[in-house]
Amino acid sequence: MPKAEGGPPPRRRGYHAVRKGRCAVVLDRTQIAIDPAWCREGATIPEDVEISEAWYEAFIEANPGYKVELLRNGKVTRRMNAYSSSLKHVEFVFLLKQWSNSYGGGVLDSAIEVRPAPRVIRRPDAAWVSPERVPPPDRWDEPLRLAPDFVAEIVSPSQRARLSELDEKMHEWIDWGVRLAWLIDPRARLVRIYRADGSVEDLDHPATLSGEDVMPDFTMDMTDIWIDV
Repeated sequence: MPKAEGGPPPRRRGYHAVRKGRCAVVLDRTQIAIDPAWCREGATIPEDVEISEAWYEAFIEANPGYKVELLRNGKVTRRMNAYSSSLKHVEFVFLLKQWSNSYGGGVLDSAIEVRPAPRVIRRPDAAWVSPERVPPPDRWDEPLRLAPDFVAEIVSPSQRARLSELDEKMHEWIDWGVRLAWLIDPRARLVRIYRADGSVEDLDHPATLSGEDVMPDFTMDMTDIWIDV
């Protein structure tokens, strides 16, 4: 494999990183390079590349500071949020944590890797794991290897043109065992609710959202989440 621009590619446990510009794609040494501009457009990892712990460690080493997701179709995408969206993520997680302080369980944000299935890495904007399913303390330094009970995704400006892709991601969460999921567009003030029974409900300008039987007594005041445009 030729050397990358600016010096040799980083190596880890037999894996090579192909680097151009600011982004790198890590492949098994037998594979040809795929689109190195993945951080702008996303890239698809060939099916015969094993997404092992070593592969992922090499990927992160080659792309320091990036929050990435590996989707079920093998596509790698970079999580990028606008300032306004980030503020709402923080607000949402704060309100969810306030509730969980009384009820229990674990609250997650996009800093935490969730691996609900092989070859899949997700970073939900907000999530909650019920008390009986929270991993033991000796596993808290590891990625979460189960589907949360609840997931929320807040649509950023760059994602509004890809709502069908987000919808597919939310259905996948349900397939993996999430019991309740919310897809929130704070600018359009629209919410789509996904439930474990497969039902989907669209809400226009809801004043509040309920945790239903998944998160008893949890109510989200949506005035804290909406963004004026």
